[in-house]
Amino acid sequence: MAKTLRNSKLTLAAETVCADYRLAYSSRRASIIGRAEVLRGNATFGIFGDGKEVAQLAMAKAFRPGDWRAGYYRDQTFMW
Repeated sequence: MAKTLRNSKLTLAAETVCADYRLAYSSRRASIIGRAEVLRGNATFGIFGDGKEVAQLAMAKAFRPGDWRAGYYRDQTFMW
């Protein structure tokens, strides 16, 4: 049985929290690696979405089928 955090409006499984953390961490690492490639001169241009991982995870979880959005070039975590 999964451990959960409960209050009157929120229930989170520990597995969900861990999966979200792994996704946010992977997204941040990808941004750091991409920025390093630009700074080393191995890439000519790069704008990354680091610093917005948790907000983008929350936004992605709030979306439902049929919702639409305009893409933004820093929405890396949301798109993952």
